[in-house]
Amino acid sequence: MLVLLLLVGSFVVFATVLASIPRLLVRPAIRSSLWKLRDEVFDARRRGTLSDTHRAPIALTRRIEDVIAIADDVTVVRMLLAYPAAKKLPDSVKAEMAAWLDPDLTGLDLEQIDIYRAFEKRFNTQVLVLPVAGTWLGWLIALVSLLPLTALGVIAIFSKRAHDVIREEAHDRRITTEEVAYELSRGGSSDRSMALL
Repeated sequence: MLVLLLLVGSFVVFATVLASIPRLLVRPAIRSSLWKLRDEVFDARRRGTLSDTHRAPIALTRRIEDVIAIADDVTVVRMLLAYPAAKKLPDSVKAEMAAWLDPDLTGLDLEQIDIYRAFEKRFNTQVLVLPVAGTWLGWLIALVSLLPLTALGVIAIFSKRAHDVIREEAHDRRITTEEVAYELSRGGSSDRSMALL
């Protein structure tokens, strides 16, 4: 009974520590990378690499700051619950959100658009990583979703290994067949040729 109690206690401690890793280690790292990205966008605006007066870079800076502000509250469950609620929003609010999420880039030159898109891509990646890597449930979902891929990888490794063995056998047979043909062409006996096979 004592051993069972110790095992259960150890599991609870291990699970608590494991569940705390995303909140204590991963989320601060993501927030730090978001701050760094925000500073890079702000510096690009200040240097003139991005327009300081155009709505898109300003909106991107604000979006990054908004995600930094709510980073501790973003979880997989909250995102799943927010999705159906977002569908019920009035069309005017949806249009405003669409303009906020994908602002009009007219007025920016091609180089600025490329720079803006690169910053936006990095931001979107961090926003996707936050709920998955920043919560224990996200880790669990990622692990469960990776299991089939891992199984496919193992199957692929074994099938490649089987393919290599078959190819080696075919190569050995081809050499043997070539030796037999050579032996027969020299006038060797068919018994010796069959012995080679």
